[in-house]
Amino acid sequence: MADFEKVVKKHMNDEGMIPADSVPAMLQSISKYVGENFVSVDRYNAKKTQADELQSKLDASGDLQSKYDKLKTEYDAYKNETEAKEVRVKKQDAYKESVLKPLGIPEKRWTAILKTVSLDELSLDADGKLKDVDKLSAQAKEDWEDFIPTVKETGVRTANPPANNGGKNVRTKEEIMAIKDDTARQRAIAENHELFGF
Repeated sequence: MADFEKVVKKHMNDEGMIPADSVPAMLQSISKYVGENFVSVDRYNAKKTQADELQSKLDASGDLQSKYDKLKTEYDAYKNETEAKEVRVKKQDAYKESVLKPLGIPEKRWTAILKTVSLDELSLDADGKLKDVDKLSAQAKEDWEDFIPTVKETGVRTANPPANNGGKNVRTKEEIMAIKDDTARQRAIAENHELFGF
């Protein structure tokens, strides 16, 4: 090694010889150089063992980090999916209560209707109430008109119509039989029994 040769050359005279009185100083320099630049086998092995142990811990730490990252990713995905389902249920309930129910659409139709509603486009306010109800109701009314019951106005039907006091038969047999109320029909038959042959 060049450095080792440098130590030896330092103690040579001009003829390339090492004088006897320079040998002790040269040996001391060589010993110091070896001590500073070389390590004993035992010390080397001990250091190598420590390095190997440290590397094992680092590797184990890396495995744990990898497992943690994987579990966290799976948990975050599950959490997001659960929260999304909860939001969907809230939106469905709000749509039922704020749109379908007020329109009078029968509950048995709600499931089919909700399958066509784009829940992602619905928004809830801070209180969980559906936004833009008027707009959504108008659209639902147009889309599901066939499911919305219509109210027919009819006259008030009397359970006991007044007797015919005029002495004249103002009803036909067909009219009397068309009376839906059993009691009223029986009374009309009794009052007009001649139409029925008794």
